[in-house]
Amino acid sequence: MILRLIKINMKKTFLITTSLLITGIFTGWLYGTSIINSMMKGEIGISTFVFLPSKNILDTYILLNSRNELNRLEGYYSYKESGLNDHEFLIKRYKIEKSVLIRKTIIWILESSGNDTEKLDIYKKLYEASPASLKKYLQKKINNYDLIKE
Repeated sequence: MILRLIKINMKKTFLITTSLLITGIFTGWLYGTSIINSMMKGEIGISTFVFLPSKNILDTYILLNSRNELNRLEGYYSYKESGLNDHEFLIKRYKIEKSVLIRKTIIWILESSGNDTEKLDIYKKLYEASPASLKKYLQKKINNYDLIKE
């Protein structure tokens, strides 16, 4: 009888422990993603520095906000490698950037994720904020999607 109770309690303990572990991992992942995204948008709080999962994220933030164009370019490559992909953030950065090279890099990052409909919408949003040389580049991409649909 006692052995039976111990087996039942061990099963319950195992199930509770496993569910708590999975819940903790999922919650930590969500919170970590939230911290990183808010930091990239410039919303830095004390919790960002306390719970920051990687020094690389902080380095990326510093590079993206550098005055040096090459450092910012390196920051965008680092951003892509980090796995972050906030389209609205990148579109805002595209509008801020003046360098054609950096703007093309942002387009490359944006088109590396999402489906065709999202990409077409992104190209149209970027088209409005682009200089003439990039408008031609984006128009070719938009036309390619129109040809695919036909």
